[in-house]
Amino acid sequence: MLAATSSCTASLARFWELAGRHVFESDGIVWGHYKGPFYTSLPFHRCVEPDPAQIDTAMRRARVVGLRFPSRSLRGISTGMYVANPANYNLQSVHRKQRSHVTRGLEVCEVRPVETDELLTQGLELNQDTLRRQARDNDEFLDPVKWKRLVHAVSDCPGAIVRGAFIDGRLSAYIIGCRDGEWLHLLYKASRTADLGHYPNHALDYSALREAASDPSIAWVGNGNTSLVENEGLDRYKRYMGYAVDEHNLCIRFHPALSPFLSRRLSVVVSRYVCRKFPNNERVTYYSRVIEGSRMSRETLVERSQPAIDSCQQETAPGFSRLVRPGTLFPILRVIQTFKEGGPRHTAQMAVDYVKRRTRPKKAIVQRPLSGEEVLNLQPGEWVEVKSAEEIAATLDARGKNRGLLFTEDMKPYVGKRFQVFKRVETIFLEESKQRRTLKNTVLLTSVYCPGTTFNCDRSCFLFWKEVWLKRA
Repeated sequence: MLAATSSCTASLARFWELAGRHVFESDGIVWGHYKGPFYTSLPFHRCVEPDPAQIDTAMRRARVVGLRFPSRSLRGISTGMYVANPANYNLQSVHRKQRSHVTRGLEVCEVRPVETDELLTQGLELNQDTLRRQARDNDEFLDPVKWKRLVHAVSDCPGAIVRGAFIDGRLSAYIIGCRDGEWLHLLYKASRTADLGHYPNHALDYSALREAASDPSIAWVGNGNTSLVENEGLDRYKRYMGYAVDEHNLCIRFHPALSPFLSRRLSVVVSRYVCRKFPNNERVTYYSRVIEGSRMSRETLVERSQPAIDSCQQETAPGFSRLVRPGTLFPILRVIQTFKEGGPRHTAQMAVDYVKRRTRPKKAIVQRPLSGEEVLNLQPGEWVEVKSAEEIAATLDARGKNRGLLFTEDMKPYVGKRFQVFKRVETIFLEESKQRRTLKNTVLLTSVYCPGTTFNCDRSCFLFWKEVWLKRA
């Protein structure tokens, strides 16, 4: 039987403490050292929703560089945990491509609990073999002193278990797990390369789930999270063995002193550039994903720290239009875009033309007076008909616009059809430049949305219609 009459929800944290990992509690959340500078929330299956101040306080007090935690409501990296329900688990739960491997492994291997002495000596050999095969390095499994502490943690923690697959009396694979309430988390596994042809891993994973099925107090078996660095082979193996991915978002938060630097958009751009330069370096890819996740998590946490009352863009537009606000970056972004599209010579020519336009004497602009058909003063609820393509073309200039408003390709399918006026358009907010503009003689039509083919956009916004393009039906 699995050890595990323990129902204490702190058994996983206790196991990590006994194994020499630092564990601390802050505001009801238990955090344990995970990997590198990061701590993770415990237990793994529990999604948490901490406040920004709560996270910052926890890191300051514990002097922690970074925290990671699963959440279903906060933004983060889309990931998940491999989960299986052992209640009805049997050989039919395994994918047909793996069933013969499981059967072969069960025929050759003896699956049983591993004694402490066996795990100390033969387990260390398997660790060295596995990490060498995977081109990884981990002192916790290679250093004899640290490995001994981990082995004794298994025997000293009531919720911990260890099972092994033996071939001719020699340990070929082992798996270490820990009970936490109604969950059994499979934490570590190693195997001998020379014995992989006998499928000891398949036999061991299958037996662990079957043994869990015999314990009614175990409702779920967790087998780790999906990897931040794509690992198609491992993902396929776990799914074929009967695990499904319980999806959630992985939120990553750096210490308040580091977050303004590492969680910026510039840091994400730089990390992606380094990834392209070193596409086969998994460590570079991993930390790039971490920075990207911290950027997404920081945006969400900042939003949560704002007042609960939402404001409309139209109400906040004047603040964004001030020169001291980010709207002043708009000309710089336009220069960068021009440089990317046309190169330095084109950008220089555009700059010269701009200076000439700004310095030449201004002439009085004589605007053509509006005709009667351009000012229909349409009101919500009135029925209108879109004019023909020829009539509309006669109102457009060389750029395809009428008084600055573009008649797009997306509007042509509505030509000649009848619609109801939804409302008049008086002011709009331009998100790109953070400015508010006024429009005249322009309306929105009910159920007339932009299909997005012209600009390859899926937002389905209302199309703006000049009254000169319409006539009362």
